[in-house]
Amino acid sequence: MQRRHSLYLITGCLALVISGIPGWAPAGDTDLATKVTGEWIRYEHDQIHIARIDERTHTLETYSQYGDLWRKFSGDLELATKDGNKLYTVSNHKRLHPSRGGSVPSQFIASYILHANQLFFIRGVFDKTVEQPQIHEFRKTDAPDDQLLIAARSGNLETVAKLLDAGVKADTTVPHSYTALAYAAAGGHLQIMKMLLKNGAQIETQARFNKTPLLHAAGSNQVAACKLLVEKGANLEAVNRGGRNCVFETCFWGQPETLAYFLSIGCDPNPTSNGSTPLHHAVARLRHNGNQQVYDRYVDCVRILLKHGADKSKKNNSGKTAGELAVERGHPSVAELLGE
Repeated sequence: MQRRHSLYLITGCLALVISGIPGWAPAGDTDLATKVTGEWIRYEHDQIHIARIDERTHTLETYSQYGDLWRKFSGDLELATKDGNKLYTVSNHKRLHPSRGGSVPSQFIASYILHANQLFFIRGVFDKTVEQPQIHEFRKTDAPDDQLLIAARSGNLETVAKLLDAGVKADTTVPHSYTALAYAAAGGHLQIMKMLLKNGAQIETQARFNKTPLLHAAGSNQVAACKLLVEKGANLEAVNRGGRNCVFETCFWGQPETLAYFLSIGCDPNPTSNGSTPLHHAVARLRHNGNQQVYDRYVDCVRILLKHGADKSKKNNSGKTAGELAVERGHPSVAELLGE
């Protein structure tokens, strides 16, 4: 319901934008091109979308919340008019493959409307490329709150210090983001973590998905950062919105070293959430996608859980053990490891 109301609100905003509010310039206006140029950001789910725009080209990059580049589109930017509405339209799109290299042509069509300091990405409103219209808001990355999150994520200690000195709150968030402390921890930036804590960052602040900094860091391979958070009093029993703790997070993201650390300090290898255990999670995340390194990380999580006493006889809400789930999903070697 909340999402539906948000869509109505944004759609109403777009109606105002395209109907000629003050400041909306005709296609081809130099001032309008200048306003849209720059770097824009949007946080969504466990993804970070960054649009980089200049007068002629547009690049859209999608990263995980841990900084891994998942996909990238690049295309030609045009000032255009569609059905009487003045838009920025991206054409001649190419999809770049970060893992495999190279690029392929893409039918992806993107249009943007600029309003105030917000850039609205739209699909399916002026074209029929998707069944459900999509409207997403991007913000310029030059806002201080965004700058702090970006600096914490990238490990820029000097910028973090300047922003904190200028009065930016250490625990600031933007829509759908985690905290600066969470990003610094996930990146292993220990000095930034200490600086944020010294300047008021709270160890248990919940942000996206109700995750604390420790829950976010648990999905990374930054064991030293997790240790620092635990030493500062982070709650090992904290759970995210889905009721899953740090052991679940390590298995969801395939981080065997971090999992081993949590189990070594006494975390339970057999918690349950909606009927599933970390073993179920690790097996469910196995993918036959050609990335053997990632696959092996999840198998290592299974091995580590078993080593620390994970109960492989536990069944999920569908009545399946982790071993039976491995058989069902076509992972015979993992099923054998689990006694099937």
